[in-house]
Amino acid sequence: MNPDTVARAGLIGALAAGGLGYATVGPDGGAIAALSFGLGGAVVLALLSAIDAVVGKPDRTAFRPVAAAACAFAGLFVLASSPPLAGRVPPAGYLGIGALVGAVVGATTASPASGLWHGTYGGGVGGLLVLYVAIYESFTIRPALGGVVAIAGAVAPAVLGLLGGLGGAVGAAVAERLSERQTAT
Repeated sequence: MNPDTVARAGLIGALAAGGLGYATVGPDGGAIAALSFGLGGAVVLALLSAIDAVVGKPDRTAFRPVAAAACAFAGLFVLASSPPLAGRVPPAGYLGIGALVGAVVGATTASPASGLWHGTYGGGVGGLLVLYVAIYESFTIRPALGGVVAIAGAVAPAVLGLLGGLGGAVGAAVAERLSERQTAT
């Protein structure tokens, strides 16, 4: 990860979140939304730094699986909270969705450590995308829910990053094991 690219993406993301908050509520909403996005971005970077310190990071970050995972996380969580399914998906269903997306990403990587890295990255970015939905929905339904947005800024990227990372490590381990079995026969 190039630090300059990460800084630019974080700045653009925070400005976009602030713009969305400002457009829906006003200056207070813009400030809360931008700070929440910044907090979520810091959580994702902290998770990736912890993984790097413990198991290392891959030589190359494959951005296609990360982008696909982020979009899948956000899309599945938005779909699960949309009117036809709202309230019908149990909390364990959300956890299953997160682990499943992470496992699919992990299966495309070279090792469990790489699956952990890419799954965490995709899940964390997916959590940041879910934050945009939280900003819009909470501010348009009840403008006084600024606290919900602030909490979602930290919780969504952390939970989805952890689920994606664990799923990614398991998916990569299973794919590695299946590959070994095929070559043995």
